[in-house]
Amino acid sequence: KKRKALRVARALKESFPQPQSRIDYKNALEFLVATVLAAQYTDIKVNEVTFDFFSKYRSAKDYVAVGVEELEEDISPSIYIGKRLGISRHY
Repeated sequence: KKRKALRVARALKESFPQPQSRIDYKNALEFLVATVLAAQYTDIKVNEVTFDFFSKYRSAKDYVAVGVEELEEDISPSIYIGKRLGISRHY
């Protein structure tokens, strides 16, 4: 599995030497959370939702420190509950 993953990673790097994302993020955690949300929504919608969200949640500990209900409210009523719960279960 590891060899196959390395081959895929090399192929992607060759095909996309300077990948770009339209998702706004400052670190790996923000990118991970935004990617979970982006599975269902456009990058523009994700950026709208995460603009204030990332100011409040700066570390994985911040996600753990609040209840699921607060996390749901902070993400946005327009995001599916499954996405909200998916993020909270990872941290």
